[in-house]
Amino acid sequence: NISLLVHLEELLLESNLLTSLPYSISTLKRMKRLELKDNTSLYDPPYELVVDFGFKGIWRYLSALHVAPSLKSMVLSAFELVDLKINDMLPTTLEDLSHKWNRAQTRNTAGEQVNPLEMQQIEYRLSLFDLEALSLDDNRFIEVPQQVMSLTRLTLLSLARNFLESLTE
Repeated sequence: NISLLVHLEELLLESNLLTSLPYSISTLKRMKRLELKDNTSLYDPPYELVVDFGFKGIWRYLSALHVAPSLKSMVLSAFELVDLKINDMLPTTLEDLSHKWNRAQTRNTAGEQVNPLEMQQIEYRLSLFDLEALSLDDNRFIEVPQQVMSLTRLTLLSLARNFLESLTE
């Protein structure tokens, strides 16, 4: 787990095949530089955000997603997003998570959990279903992102200053 490297100040990951970053990277308080250039398959955070907003934008994005479950809210405003592909919200059903939960609880003969990291990831994904507030203001959405529809406990959804043309039924 990269977040265990608490003294890390620079993380140079340019020219790899990364598709996503763990949100827990945002807990590295000493981080001053995160290079992601030429990771064109990156979607979480979106590669366009990496190019247009640099380190500060990436850090703000990762931090927002890291604290979202505990705050029951997520603010992803002013990122110029055109799509929402949050890695931990990729098409998932509660049934699928339940199956993974049971598998993650498996213990070895010494009674130790076989994959505690998977359990943490599942708990995080489950907590996203409990979000009550989501702000996607000042982006470039032309329709409500499909992933939002799985957040059935939302009491506040803000999509102000986007390019929405209609709301589908």
